[in-house]
Amino acid sequence: MTTSELLKQYRLRANKTQKEWVGSTVSPSFYSKVEKGLNHISADNLIDLLDHNGISAANFFSELRPKRKLQYERERELINLLVDAYYQNSNSKFEQLKRVIELEKLPHQNNLFTLAKSLSALAKSNIEKLDDETKAIIKREIFSLRGFDKQSLAIYCAFMQLYNIDDNLLIARKIVSQFQNSTDVEIQKRILGIIGNLLFLCIENKRYDETKPFVKVANNIPTVPELCFYKDVLLVPINLLNYHFTKEPSYIDNCLKAIDFLSFIGMPAYSKELTKFFSENK
Repeated sequence: MTTSELLKQYRLRANKTQKEWVGSTVSPSFYSKVEKGLNHISADNLIDLLDHNGISAANFFSELRPKRKLQYERERELINLLVDAYYQNSNSKFEQLKRVIELEKLPHQNNLFTLAKSLSALAKSNIEKLDDETKAIIKREIFSLRGFDKQSLAIYCAFMQLYNIDDNLLIARKIVSQFQNSTDVEIQKRILGIIGNLLFLCIENKRYDETKPFVKVANNIPTVPELCFYKDVLLVPINLLNYHFTKEPSYIDNCLKAIDFLSFIGMPAYSKELTKFFSENK
């Protein structure tokens, strides 16, 4: 089906005249020729036309190119699997997924390879081995996102160390603005992880005042069993920040208790890292 045929089909479903259908997006005479296949509508005008009629662009294009829709859904599935492999630190899964990406010949195959390579390097703590071009691609793709979802939140959280503090603050503000009222526990996990990374970064750079809105968002997320670990980790930077603001010794004690608790629940290596961070930034 062509774009002009599908537009006409949508218009007839809505029981609208061509003048009602186009509104002020394009002239009725121009649009009349679009439906006849005599004029080509630009991408911008097409999006404006769909918006004017309350039609989801994603739904429109999925009807126009059903095969491409399936390919995009497969790409999103592979991205989810790559993110899972990163959090599981599974080199075998990365290698398997690379072979799958190579065989399936998807529209954004090169970008998927770049993501697989980058996440694999991060999982091995070898991010410094990524070439500058790969780092630039990842940074550009994340920085230019108009909106985030669960996948891109997880990827950004993993790649925060590629950005300087000002870029991280800018991206994190965008994310918080989009998701601060979300009740989805998986999204809340990502938000708390991002805020935690940002607080540690701000403390290292002595940018204490800029942490206040992020601490407020983190505190407003309810503590439920699925979020206990993320909340526990946040106790360290939040109490350290409170100490810098007030010089109240009890906040130092709270930091040490939080670090000890992480060691107690079976994370001695992470507890050791936090101890080092605490000693260098108290």
